[in-house]
Amino acid sequence: MPLAPEHMDLVTDVISKLQDTVNLATNDFLLVAAFLKNINDRSKLIHSIILETQVSNIVTELQYIDALKQRIDHMVFFLEEISELKHPALYSNEMINTYHKTCGLIFQLNFYQLKVTKADFVKSVEKIKSGLTALKARPGDGSPLEVEPKDIFNYFHKVIKNMHEVAQSFIHLSAVFPVNSEVRSLSIVRHLLNRYTMESEREVLRWCMNYLEDSSIGELKIDDLLKEEQIQLF
Repeated sequence: MPLAPEHMDLVTDVISKLQDTVNLATNDFLLVAAFLKNINDRSKLIHSIILETQVSNIVTELQYIDALKQRIDHMVFFLEEISELKHPALYSNEMINTYHKTCGLIFQLNFYQLKVTKADFVKSVEKIKSGLTALKARPGDGSPLEVEPKDIFNYFHKVIKNMHEVAQSFIHLSAVFPVNSEVRSLSIVRHLLNRYTMESEREVLRWCMNYLEDSSIGELKIDDLLKEEQIQLF
């Protein structure tokens, strides 16, 4: 049978919140980019290499929004893939069972992908705020930043709230559709590997597969994943 109506509603709500998260975070990052463009124009007028370097470092960190979009786009893509089973009467019990295992894997995997996404988002915002604070405190030619750094990320708490609520939904759905190491043989695993564009996403998938076989390997080491990702990005 396809997902029950209450589970379908929950998946629909999760997709909506994930898309809202991207929109809110993008708005905040675009605002910072607009401030930086004005500052960068000024740095060229006053021929300040130090100021240009400071701005450049923050601009590099702003590229994180692309990683956020990719990660969430992949979560949404696979949620939409499993959210409806067309013509369930044509499927055998074995196929329905495989479908439910696939759902369980996606719910559990997305929970961990979201953990990494959230940690990376918080870290990036902290780095950007630190860079903006340094700009605000510049001596000599006056502060090139006309707003307080703490006032820029207006949607930060809403983004974090969305992520928390989505994580709770994934926990609930994972409990409804439990999985074990048998999911390694599902065709969706190859599809996931092919769809993921970031090595950290693939590492989360590999860890999840191994964890389902042997939970003694311990929890996902998010900080190590993010360090590897930053080396690849920059």
